[in-house]
Amino acid sequence: MNHCNATDPKSSLSQCELQDLFELIAMQGGVLKSHQVLSLMTQHAVSFDTIKEMLLPVCELFAIAPISKFHAGAIAQGQLTDVVENTNTKQQVANLYFGANLEFAGEALNLTVHAEQAAINNAWHHGESKITAMVINAAPCGFCRQFINEVRDARLMPMNIAGKSVSLDDLLPDPFSPEVLGSDVMLFDTINNGIAFTDIDKDLLHAVNSSYAPYTKNPSAVMIECHGDTKFIGRYAENCAYNPSLSPLQSALSIMALHGLNPNKHPIKRITLAEVKGQANQLGATKNVLTSLPQGIEFVHLLGEKV
Repeated sequence: MNHCNATDPKSSLSQCELQDLFELIAMQGGVLKSHQVLSLMTQHAVSFDTIKEMLLPVCELFAIAPISKFHAGAIAQGQLTDVVENTNTKQQVANLYFGANLEFAGEALNLTVHAEQAAINNAWHHGESKITAMVINAAPCGFCRQFINEVRDARLMPMNIAGKSVSLDDLLPDPFSPEVLGSDVMLFDTINNGIAFTDIDKDLLHAVNSSYAPYTKNPSAVMIECHGDTKFIGRYAENCAYNPSLSPLQSALSIMALHGLNPNKHPIKRITLAEVKGQANQLGATKNVLTSLPQGIEFVHLLGEKV
């Protein structure tokens, strides 16, 4: 059988279509834009909900799972918008943000980035103000349910898990939420942490000041620089249950992986961690992950102050 005519058993898209979409989405940093989603819906004569399920196998192509060998995939849906088709018919669609699990061989399992974290982090880094739905290829673990619960209005959004419609209330009926710890902010709220550094990349500074750290008060971010002046920036996303927090380096490595680059193999020139003097808590975790990456990476640690 011709490989391009072979249909993926989890999707009605052919293997070649999935690979082409993977390459397009990687080039766009892990996102499929609303007009591209509408084009696929028209091409395959399917609904918005159906095309999201059909696209889940693309997420799995981004997975880096040397330990579990299990390829988890998740799609976070951005704000719905009206897009006009060629027939002048309006359809409500949205940008789709892809996520997949990222594991580090030889390191503690708690360094793993889960697919749901990756998709949410991806939408957040692309400037989405809200996630309006999620599609996931397998039931999320308790860790991920808790991470999703940190997102503003997460309990209102529909979720599709392996073809079944559920809500976060179904998955996490008695939640531990930020207000229990006295916090009135949530992930995806607009934040300006007001941290200043003497010398810092402007994009890294923006990431620090828009990072989410209501519990430790240590807004922080990481910049990964590869040869050829390519850079990937991740920011800290805390969780009221603490353990599901996403470190800034995990965030940056996940963004890198969603550009189709394997952090365990792709050459990295420099990693810069920026955090707050007196509150710094990311140095140890960052160095732990560094040990699993190729040798010879320059490491820079910047400390800023609240202004």
